[in-house]
Amino acid sequence: MENKKLDKLVYLTPSLIWRGFIDYDNLNILVNKSAHVT
Repeated sequence: MENKKLDKLVYLTPSLIWRGFIDYDNLNILVNKSAHVT
């Protein structure tokens, strides 16, 4: 059971990292926009 969980984690990690990068970029854009507004 523990190994299956690990396999799933390893399998999902790359997509999570990519989602993180995309979210981080969007966050930077949002922060920059709100910074310009104020």
